[in-house]
Amino acid sequence: PVAFLWNDHAIAARISVIVRLWQHLRGDADATVSQKEALIALVMRSGELLAKPKLFTVRTNHGVMQNIALLQIAAAFPLLPKTGYWRDIAIERLELQLGFYVSDEGIVLEHSAGYHLLGTELLATATRLIRLNGMTPSERLFGAVQGTEEFSRMLLRPDGTLPAFGNTDVVSHQTLTAIIDPETSRLDKFAAPFSPPGEMAALFPVSGYALWWSQFPVPVQIVVAFANHLRHGHKHADEPSLNIWSRGYSWITATGYWPYGREGFEEANGWAGSNAPHAIKEPAGSARQTRLQGAGNVGPFRVVDIEVCRHSGMCVRRQVVQLSAEQLVIVDDVSNFDARTETLWTTDPRLTLRQIDKLKFASSTAETGHKLHIELASNVDPEVALLRGSTIPFAGWVVSWGVPQPSDAIRVIHRGGNGAMATLIEITESSDILSIQSFTRKSSEDWRVGLAHSRGDVIIERHARNVSIAQSSGTVSVRVNEPPDITERQLALRSAMDEAIHRYPPWRDLSAYHFRLYVLIVLLWLVTEVGILAIRNTVGQRTWLQVAPLGGWIGLTLWIHYWYLK
Repeated sequence: PVAFLWNDHAIAARISVIVRLWQHLRGDADATVSQKEALIALVMRSGELLAKPKLFTVRTNHGVMQNIALLQIAAAFPLLPKTGYWRDIAIERLELQLGFYVSDEGIVLEHSAGYHLLGTELLATATRLIRLNGMTPSERLFGAVQGTEEFSRMLLRPDGTLPAFGNTDVVSHQTLTAIIDPETSRLDKFAAPFSPPGEMAALFPVSGYALWWSQFPVPVQIVVAFANHLRHGHKHADEPSLNIWSRGYSWITATGYWPYGREGFEEANGWAGSNAPHAIKEPAGSARQTRLQGAGNVGPFRVVDIEVCRHSGMCVRRQVVQLSAEQLVIVDDVSNFDARTETLWTTDPRLTLRQIDKLKFASSTAETGHKLHIELASNVDPEVALLRGSTIPFAGWVVSWGVPQPSDAIRVIHRGGNGAMATLIEITESSDILSIQSFTRKSSEDWRVGLAHSRGDVIIERHARNVSIAQSSGTVSVRVNEPPDITERQLALRSAMDEAIHRYPPWRDLSAYHFRLYVLIVLLWLVTEVGILAIRNTVGQRTWLQVAPLGGWIGLTLWIHYWYLK
């Protein structure tokens, strides 16, 4: 009756264990009838709780797990009285959740690479269990399974790691659960090494991601995350943020899945856990709206442009330009804000950064012989600090195998006003590197970054919706295409979530408890008043007589808050 013993997640997770125990117990000659009955009683009690509408967690993956657990019970204990009802309610609720749990782009909308991979496994498992119950999965479910598996294969790097946006462990090597037989929905688990996709520049405007893969000279994955789906789970303050992986290193990363209850949890889930520009001390839940302003690509050159505006009027705009597989230029600017803003560039824990001068950094040499080169340029003079494993301010942490590890982070602070910053990020084994020579900005769509290199200067310019990259080999123009209109698709997701919450409200109905309290309080008030009058007539006016009722009401309030309504 306490802690999480009968929590939705705990009950659901227990069912698969109970099923396996029953496989052994039912054929065990030493097992008694009472032992078997006790286990069946636990199954039935668990089924009742999992199916109970007031205990159904419709908004998140917990609800998906509850439905899977009911399908497990129905498949493993087909002769129980309520098996048919539990199976049907599980399928009905799962179909309801599919309206908002997965986008039509095939992405689990829980703001996290780790929870997308989990969602891929959950939906594949649900499909298999529906088959085991003698039924046919809906086309909607099967389409969601195919979509989530496809996106999982885009997210998974060859070594099995994932980009660290949202609640994701940076270093853990993941497996992919997928359906290998469409007729039976039989499952299998796949482990690293994974084959990366070919050259691709994929944009998911509804879900809120841009995902780029390069193949020359090595596989390189770049993810820009700008998802913010209200009331969906595992949201970090991280839009728009950047993750860069190549050669087995998360060169630019986020903090990841901070352990619950551990000091630093709020900060890790807040802006300091990502590299998105933000106001100093800005709360993670600040009211804001994200707009994809455009994207485009020509060969290896790719551009994405994202703006995040707060209700206060402050707007952050980030434009990411990929010059080659391991060379990027990021242009950030902040408008309509006079206080200080901050950006944190967190690196792989295995690297050690060295500050060459105020705005230039180089990492130690990785096992591959490559280094990370970061260079900054700003239209105002910023404060720049190199931090590692810092708690005040929170900076320089990456979660590895569930444990926070110190890592190097560059903290950049602009003192106020409309600040703009260009950041060059390069991964190279050569000492012949790019260097920022100039940065000028007239507006968010009119700026110029000049880069110097031994093989000739590189000029990146934006004018309106055109980004040009001029170098010795010629000039390439990339059109920043206007994004598609996704209003109706977003409204469909919101409507599906609203309908689900209306049918399964997240709060307990305490009306019966409240009614009893109202009656109790009125009766206590009458008894107290009668008692005070009786005592006053007997012993007269006393100070303690005036204070005692107040103490009693305070005690009653504490009892109601800490015990009665717990």
